[in-house]
Amino acid sequence: GTAGTVPWPSVTGAEVSRDGGTLLICSPRSAALFRLTGDGEFVASDPRRAITFPNRGTIEACCLSEAGIFLIAENGNLFRTTEQDFDAQVRFRLK
Repeated sequence: GTAGTVPWPSVTGAEVSRDGGTLLICSPRSAALFRLTGDGEFVASDPRRAITFPNRGTIEACCLSEAGIFLIAENGNLFRTTEQDFDAQVRFRLK
C-alpha cells in the first residue's frame, strides 16, 4: 500500500536506511532525508533536511552507506556527502 506522499518534485531515486528509519530521495538538482515510522510510514510533518547540487549533471540515483551518502549523475559525476550536510541544509560543492 501507499506509505505517504513525498513533498518533493521530480524524484529520480530513493533508498531506505538499513534500520528502516530514514528515507533518502534524490531529484535532478537536490536530495533530501525524511524520517520513517517503525511501520515504514512516511512522516509527512517531519521537517525536511536537504542539500542542492551545482549544475554538474542530473542526479539519477542515490545510496546510503556507512561510508556516506552517494549520489550519481547521468554524466557519471559521483557526489559523496554526509547526514551532517543535510542537517545544516548546505549547498554541496565539489572541491
